[in-house]
Amino acid sequence: MVVTAIYTAKPGNEAALRKIIYATARESWKESGISKYSVNEVPDRAGRFLLVAVFDSREAFNSHLNTNHVKEIVAALDGLTDGTSQVFEGDPVLTSEHIKSLL
Repeated sequence: MVVTAIYTAKPGNEAALRKIIYATARESWKESGISKYSVNEVPDRAGRFLLVAVFDSREAFNSHLNTNHVKEIVAALDGLTDGTSQVFEGDPVLTSEHIKSLL
């Protein structure tokens, strides 16, 4: 399962949002059910972040949602973001690992 989240800081909250996103990532990397977790900042838009997480299962994702670090960031998002946050869930269909096996 892949989850992609897009968060955009309210003007003046870029550093605070970056700090809590980094803290959440550091804790998420410790979780056994997450195989990849990346934090990306959009180059031409300071304060806009794209997070991509690959979970081993829906259960691992649900477990992630119940961690203290996720609860903390969810509570902080309303005050730090501009209200355009988006979260997408998907199941991998074709990845580079699949493509390499076809060559």
